[in-house]
Amino acid sequence: MLRLTHPRKLAPLVAVLAALVVAVLTRGVLAQPVAAAAPEGVLTVGVLGVDSVGAPEALAQGLTSALRQRAAAVPGVRLLAGGKDLVEVKLMFGCLDERAECLAKAGRSLGADRLVFGSLRKASGGYTVVVKQLDVSTG
Repeated sequence: MLRLTHPRKLAPLVAVLAALVVAVLTRGVLAQPVAAAAPEGVLTVGVLGVDSVGAPEALAQGLTSALRQRAAAVPGVRLLAGGKDLVEVKLMFGCLDERAECLAKAGRSLGADRLVFGSLRKASGGYTVVVKQLDVSTG
């Protein structure tokens, strides 16, 4: 969890957070087996986005955009087509919340190896960002 305390200086922090998420996403993962639908050695990632909870929607959209751009630029990573968001995926697959079992099933149906999603919450004096990565093969 990252706590942002200077709302006016979020742009550089969004870029750094996006880079950190992508670094965690790809650390050691490219050497692991991937789903048969992806070309050999390519990890298919669905960046479902960052939901705003009491924070400006534009900030959450900016973070989502930065995460997608960073993930798409990583060699060996293919971004899931369609740019689906977390709410849309939960509705499509009947997930009542963010339980790993349901989202993993959704991710497999979408052809993803990993899903990335999170939230941006207004907190005292700033914002709290939580970004999760889900390996759809293990839930």
